[in-house]
Amino acid sequence: MDSSPVVGQRSGSCRRLMRRLISALIAIGLVVSAHCGAVAAGTSSTPTPPNLSSIPDLTGDWVFADDGKTIGTIHIGFTYLSTAGPTITSAFTPPAACPYGNTRTSLFDTYTFLDANRMQGQMEECTGGDGILVTQCGFPSLFSGDYRTKSIMKDKIIGERKREVYDGSPPCNWTRKPAKDTWVDFTLTRVPAPPSPPPPSTPAATPATHVPPFGDCQILDRIVANTTYEQCKVLSPIETSVKWSPY
Repeated sequence: MDSSPVVGQRSGSCRRLMRRLISALIAIGLVVSAHCGAVAAGTSSTPTPPNLSSIPDLTGDWVFADDGKTIGTIHIGFTYLSTAGPTITSAFTPPAACPYGNTRTSLFDTYTFLDANRMQGQMEECTGGDGILVTQCGFPSLFSGDYRTKSIMKDKIIGERKREVYDGSPPCNWTRKPAKDTWVDFTLTRVPAPPSPPPPSTPAATPATHVPPFGDCQILDRIVANTTYEQCKVLSPIETSVKWSPY
């Protein structure tokens, strides 16, 4: 009989203790969660943009070779602004004719610099092969295809372009097969700048003419003016010493 109140009090104490413990655990969980969230937020970072300031000035004339064959000369215009990055233009000089019509007036249609050596985009390409696609099937003789560079140096650019493949049978049963595409090497080699003209030659200095001094030559009892010493020696009698006074 006496134990009932004690049991009831003990049971209530246990419930209160359990509630406090659960509250404490929830609080600890929230703190740990907030702390971990802060750490995760602190470790996240924005990707660093590539440093493109080391790209050399590409302005000038370049010889373009595709798959080992020289195609023509290209004039590249290049500028770099710290606020906008590099800008490049590329014009064939003169335009380069494609085998089955049309001419290429520029090389790079689009460009994106991934870093100082890698540029990618689309470039003007001529339809190759035996010409059936153009002459019989209405394919364009000039189109834009993918390219990518491997190395960009002051005097040479090395890259490759994608060669698109079509499978089928003549006359015009052709289907594009991207899985069979291959990459073809191309290069751009800078045309050396013409040598500077030599500086104008300086004429040799004319040696100064030695003008002997003049003076008075005394011959016996008379004076001969405006004579040189050598002249005075000739005028003087042999037995008389030369008496010559310079001015």
